[in-house]
Amino acid sequence: WFVVGFVVAAVLRTTGWLPSGVLGVGSAAGTILLAAAMFALGAAVDLRAVARGGRRALTAGAVGTVVLSSVTLVGLTITT
Repeated sequence: WFVVGFVVAAVLRTTGWLPSGVLGVGSAAGTILLAAAMFALGAAVDLRAVARGGRRALTAGAVGTVVLSSVTLVGLTITT
């Protein structure tokens, strides 16, 4: 259902049928909901399990962060 909703929202946005006020509210709601989701993910992390994972787990997380950041930076550089 998420994909269907996403496609419908994208079509509505590109057609220009939605007034700018609705788009502004939608943007703010999206930001708030994303922040809530990130908080929920972080709150569910068991720090003892992360500590038991040790250096390998922290290294994997760091490498993933660097790769994701690099890909994002390249994408932004190419598109702007």
